Amino acid sequence: MHGPARHHPGTPALQYPALTKEYCVALMVVMEDDADIRTLMVYLLEHDGYTVFTADNGSDGLELVKKHRPDLVISDVQMPGMTGFQVLGDIRQDPAIAATPVILLTALHDRVHIRYGMTAGADDYITKPVEPRETSEAVSAHPN
Repeated sequence: MHGPARHHPGTPALQYPALTKEYCVALMVVMEDDADIRTLMVYLLEHDGYTVFTADNGSDGLELVKKHRPDLVISDVQMPGMTGFQVLGDIRQDPAIAATPVILLTALHDRVHIRYGMTAGADDYITKPVEPRETSEAVSAHPN
């Protein structure tokens, strides 16, 4: 059958269960300027059942967050133009998206940078190189 489904008078309409949060697919926005890491993150998240939008810079990523209101944001810290810290600050200052959990992704193992991100409002950190198990655990710790 092609085209839209049709309801014929005299036959019962299909009944669908109410869409509750448990039936909805969580939406993620991933911001990462390294194409290989971005591709890996998408693969891992989609494998775990998430819908993922991506951006290769903070400005475009922030626009995706404002447009789609994701359940979770994963942002690289060091990106050209707008850094992950700046993205985090803008998210936290916008009442419409301020409660969105943000995980920062970074190669920076320096505790000063990690502490700065957590103080600025990051919900978690993932360090590079990306470990699939660590990524899954960090994401699942922030239920949609």
